[in-house]
Amino acid sequence: MLVTSWDVFDSHRRANDMTDHTPQKRCTQCGESKSITAEYYTRTKSTRDGFHTQCKVCKQANNRAWRAANTTRSMRAAVKHTLNALREEKRTVRSGAPLTEKAS
Repeated sequence: MLVTSWDVFDSHRRANDMTDHTPQKRCTQCGESKSITAEYYTRTKSTRDGFHTQCKVCKQANNRAWRAANTTRSMRAAVKHTLNALREEKRTVRSGAPLTEKAS
């Protein structure tokens, strides 16, 4: 059987069709292209596609660096969050509504 260039092209095209067709997005921090899924990007309502512009790994690294550079602000925010959560819990107990546990 004679193998033409079309046969070679067609076999490559069919092999590539077996690949994953999830849309890709390039991280603005590291520049890597990753599939747009919750595995690689966190959700946000502020972008058109619904995912942050930085991948989860880069976002976590930036958050750690910010907390290290702004320890006082970070601690104040954590204390404020804890106090608000305690106030809300106290308000819920006083109202007689049943407490619900967060889903894990």
